[in-house]
Amino acid sequence: KEEFGLYRKNLQYRPTPEELDMIVRACPVMVNGESTEKEECAGYGILDNVDGTRVRGGVMLVIGEGLCLKAPKVQKHTERLKVEGWEFIGHFADKGKSDGENGAERKRRRIEPNTRFMEDIIAGRPVFGQPSRAGGFRLRYGRTRATGLAAGALSPVSMEALGKFIAVGTQMKIERPGKACAVTPSDELQGPCVLLRDGRFGRIDSVTQFRKVSESVGTIWDNGELMIGYGEFLENNKNLVPSAYNRDWWAADICATLSDESSVESFAEALGCVREDLPPGAPGSPREGGMEQFHYHRAWVRFLVTLDLDWPAVVRVCTAFNCAVPPPWNPCWLDLPLQWLPVLSETFSSATIELADSNPNGQSPT
Repeated sequence: KEEFGLYRKNLQYRPTPEELDMIVRACPVMVNGESTEKEECAGYGILDNVDGTRVRGGVMLVIGEGLCLKAPKVQKHTERLKVEGWEFIGHFADKGKSDGENGAERKRRRIEPNTRFMEDIIAGRPVFGQPSRAGGFRLRYGRTRATGLAAGALSPVSMEALGKFIAVGTQMKIERPGKACAVTPSDELQGPCVLLRDGRFGRIDSVTQFRKVSESVGTIWDNGELMIGYGEFLENNKNLVPSAYNRDWWAADICATLSDESSVESFAEALGCVREDLPPGAPGSPREGGMEQFHYHRAWVRFLVTLDLDWPAVVRVCTAFNCAVPPPWNPCWLDLPLQWLPVLSETFSSATIELADSNPNGQSPT
C-alpha cells in the first residue's frame, strides 16, 4: 500500500487500499520484482523476499494495470484452463456490473457508462465525447483492411471536423472494449452531423464539402461513426453494446424479407428499376441453401449498403416491406432531449415535405 502511494509515474488504474489487500492475500502467486524507483518505503524495510526498500515499479504495473485493469481477460483464461485459486479475480472483472438481489431480479439490459477512461486525462488533450453520452462517436461493428489488433476506423471527414487532431495512427483512449485503439481512416463510414449557423442540419461525408462549409459550422451534433471489430469485445471479455441503426442493419432487415423471386420483383418495382439491375438470386437467410445462398446474400448486402436512395424511393420501400427508414433519412432520434418532443411533434404535424435540390447523402446539410 505504501509503495502505490510513493509511485509517481502515471498508472491507468490505481487500486484502493482495500483492493490491494484483497489481491495480496488471495493471489496464489506472489507478485514481486526488482526495485526501480528512488523513493524508499519506511515500513517493513528489510524482508528476505523483497529486493531492498525502494519502490518496485514492475509490481505496481502488474497489480494496477494487470490484475485490476485486465481482470476480465485474466478471468476468461483462468476459467477456460480451470486454474484453481483465482476466484477472487471475479470481484474485479464484475466491477461496475449490478446484478439483481439474490439473483431473483432480472438483469437490466442497459449497459452503464464506464468512466474509467476519463480518469487520467492529460492537460492539453481534447475530449471528443463523454461516457455513453450522445454527441460523441457512434459505434459501428466491422473491420477494414487497415484495422488490425486494437484498432478502429473513422471517416476522414470526422478527422477534418475535429480540428485535424486525429491523424492516421493516433492512439485514442476509448470507453469500450479496451483501454485504447489506434485510428485508421475509412471513407465508407458516416461522417459527422453538423448544424450550420443558418439553421441547416445534415451529415457530411465529403472532406471537400466540409471544407466549403467549415466556416459556417455552428455545432457538431455528433462525431460520426467509429468502427470497431466484434473480436475486440471478445478478446477483452466485454459484452457487446448496441450500435446506431446503420446501413448494415438496414441491409440485413431487407435481405430477411427477400426470400423468393417474387419479393425481389416487388423490391425492384419499389426502387423504380428492372430486375436485371439487382444482384442475382434471392438473399433470404444465409444459413439456408449452402454456399451458393451465402454468396447471394453477401452480394445483396454489399449492394444494399451502397445503394443511393432518394426520399420517394425510401417511402416506397419502407411501406412495401415494413422496414425502418435507412440512414441518412433516419436521424438519431434517441439523442434528442425529451423536452424537445412536444415541440417536434407539433412542428411535424403541421410541416410539409420539400425535396432538396441535392441528395443529402453526405453532400450538403439540408
